[in-house]
Amino acid sequence: MIEQKSLRALKADSHIQLDKRIENDALKGSRRRKYAWESFAKMGSRKSRPFSHKIILAIVVIAVVGLFTYFYYIQNVDSANSSILIDWRLKITFNDARTNTNYTLPAYIGTSSGAWSNHTLDAFGPPGYSPMSTRDTSSTIWIQSTEPAVFNFGDFFNVWGQEFNQGCVSYAGILESHGSTMAGTYCSSAAEPVIYDVKGNNLYDPTTDNVSEVSDLAVQMPSAGATLSSDSHILFISVGSSSVWNVNETVVYDSDGDRVYNPSTDPIIHPGANSTAGAALSSDLRLKFYDWNGNGKWDASVPPPVLSDGTTERCLGRGINLSNGKDWLIILWSGLYREVSGGCPPSGS
Repeated sequence: MIEQKSLRALKADSHIQLDKRIENDALKGSRRRKYAWESFAKMGSRKSRPFSHKIILAIVVIAVVGLFTYFYYIQNVDSANSSILIDWRLKITFNDARTNTNYTLPAYIGTSSGAWSNHTLDAFGPPGYSPMSTRDTSSTIWIQSTEPAVFNFGDFFNVWGQEFNQGCVSYAGILESHGSTMAGTYCSSAAEPVIYDVKGNNLYDPTTDNVSEVSDLAVQMPSAGATLSSDSHILFISVGSSSVWNVNETVVYDSDGDRVYNPSTDPIIHPGANSTAGAALSSDLRLKFYDWNGNGKWDASVPPPVLSDGTTERCLGRGINLSNGKDWLIILWSGLYREVSGGCPPSGS
């Protein structure tokens, strides 16, 4: 009996000691695992720092290279629109008010294929073009600039190589819809003075020889004693079939030389009592004129050119800015200048 208890006690002691060893081993194992995780963590921490620095450095390098490449591309790539900051379209059309005929701009202004007279602004344009150019005969102006800029009428006409100011505008090669072209320079001017040479000596005497005259602009009289000229187209409508003109009779310029008054072609020089269409015209050799431009014939007044955007008329001005989507008319041979405040001065004034 005693031996059995001793045996049980011995077994119990053995189990207790075994349990303690297992517990100690588990504790040691836990400590070893904890130490191992801590060591791994320390090792990972030591190794991750240089690794993360390399990643950050790589990202910075990529970003710098990317930005450099982007800006280099923007500044240097030659493509259709990669560097164009202003890309506008507008129209300038000429109008002859006498026949209400429109003329469009010639093609290829501001290109190597057409008129490109002034290269001052070339740095603003895309390769091969002025910043202001035409590509066809639609009168459309292309404004394309690689830099912020403001362009005006003076700039465009400089590129085209044509005169443009309050009194004069040139228009080499403009086209009418049926294909006819027109070239030249339109300048406003007063009519040349028609003078009745009372003494018949071909010399101007301001005390006796004046004739009031119809003119869009103020007529400039010559100095006393100036030599007068004759023009066989200067005729008058005689009220009483007299061959001597009097101040109450209409003086006209018989443009076609048929000696019959036609209001559509024969401008009135001096208004009188009778201006009936079809009236016979008479001559008086003392009706003369002063030939300011020396071309041998009397010249009627030329009204100032007018610029219109469809709502407002104004005098031509080199400093008027060009803007996107705007359509302009340059109107010749029109009385619209009278609607402009202050009028438009003639060329040279």
